[in-house]
This record gives sequence, C-alpha cells and structure tokens, in this order.
Amino acid sequence: MTFLNVGSPDLWLGMLCSLLSASLFGSGFVLIKKRDPRDGVFTQWMMCNGIMLGGFCILVIFGLFGGVGFPQFYPLTAAGGTLFAIGNCLAVPIFMELGMGPAYLLPDIVNCLGSFVIGYFGLFGTNPQPPTTEWLAFAGLATIIAG
Repeated sequence: MTFLNVGSPDLWLGMLCSLLSASLFGSGFVLIKKRDPRDGVFTQWMMCNGIMLGGFCILVIFGLFGGVGFPQFYPLTAAGGTLFAIGNCLAVPIFMELGMGPAYLLPDIVNCLGSFVIGYFGLFGTNPQPPTTEWLAFAGLATIIAG
C-alpha cells in the first residue's frame, strides 16, 4: 500500500478543497476593516449564522446525495462549535485593534505550540510521539515562533 496514491480522485478532491479554503480563509474580515463595525457582535452573529448555514447545506447535500447518509450527532463536537462561536465574538475588536496579520498570527502560534507540546510530551492522555528527526522539528517550531 502506498502512502500517496496520485491517481486517486479522493486525493485531488481533497487538494482542491484545501486550495479553495486556503484562498478564501479570512476573506470575510476584509470588508469589515474598511467600515466601523462598532463592537462587532452583530457582525459575528451574522458570520456564525453563515458558517452554520453553509455547514448545514453541505451536510444535507452529502447526506442526501453522497450515499453515506446523515452522520450521528456528537454533543462534544457541538460544544466545540459553541466555543468557536463564542471566541468569534472577540474577533472583530481584535482585528480592529491589531490588524489582520497579527490577529491571525497570534492564535496560530498558540495553536502550533500547543499541538507540538501535546504531541511531543503526550499531554492530556495522549501517547507521546516525538519526531524521528528532532532537530528538524525544533527548527520548524523556531521558524513558526520567529514568524
């Protein structure tokens, strides 16, 4: 079994979806930067509604026409979505104060550091999985922090 099957349609669909999401990531905040969003609560409420509606439409499309049926409901996942929506309420004031670059960079650095530490040391009940080439992992981590 090969690690990467280049002829697989699933691979190309995944690449296309990744490219599309990467090119559109954060584009909703471009319009907000040019206007006065006040405290941003209404803006974030509409953005969270749009995200939820988009996700629901994708769920229905794949559930009805994808041949896989509707997935099971997971309350822990719903709690994560709720925390995402609550955290999004702070996004507009942070974007207005810091700008788009630092506002994206700060949580991304925290996410990368947290993921690295959890994977390397095995925190929160996970098995530690240190990389085989440690110097390369630490060089990548240093590059992210320096960014």
